[in-house]
Amino acid sequence: KILEEGKALQKQASDIFKSTELEAERKLERLFEMLKEHGEKVKELKKRKLIHERGLKEVQRERENLELEVKQQKGMTERLQKVCRDISAQNKQFEEANKQIQTSEEERRNEINNKFEASVQELHQKMSEEESMESLQTKNNQLREQFDMISEEHHALDF
Repeated sequence: KILEEGKALQKQASDIFKSTELEAERKLERLFEMLKEHGEKVKELKKRKLIHERGLKEVQRERENLELEVKQQKGMTERLQKVCRDISAQNKQFEEANKQIQTSEEERRNEINNKFEASVQELHQKMSEEESMESLQTKNNQLREQFDMISEEHHALDF
């Protein structure tokens, strides 16, 4: 657009120069006005350019900041993923250890239960034996008393 305006301005200046209707002083005045207008447009364009360059620099800084932030976020994400993998691995280890402990405790409990049952059976057997022994002792005492009585009777008969 600027090039087109420059070419149009150049054509107007050329037309003014070639014009035979205007006097030299009038031609110079018109050329001066055109040059003055063009200078003002150039100044305005330079101001716009400066504003746009500042905006561009600001956008570039913002982009760099965002890229840095994205990079930091990626790094944080990678670290968090690694921590999650580590925690998952530890969790699996804990689960395996827990299963081993449960298995060994179950075996231990079964062993203790078996020993307890064996002890209870042994106690029942001993109690039965003691009852049988007591029964035998009672019979033995009864027979001894009978023997003593017979012996006394027999002794009494001999005298």
